[in-house]
Amino acid sequence: MNVYGTALSVPCIFTESDDGGTIRGCPRFLALVAGKQSIRLLDTISGRSTPIALHRVGRRGKASFRWL
Repeated sequence: MNVYGTALSVPCIFTESDDGGTIRGCPRFLALVAGKQSIRLLDTISGRSTPIALHRVGRRGKASFRWL
């Protein structure tokens, strides 16, 4: 399932699965968070957030993650 969101005012595509997923389309955002072990995704509509751990952050704006 694809979920579309924004990071630093740039659209990102979050593809999720049971154990995690991928983030693509926002290389500036991924460059800023590449060194972090985990980050929190915030759903601005519902106000809920969830932590994720980043894996394999690529140079072309794609990263994989797992749910924490």
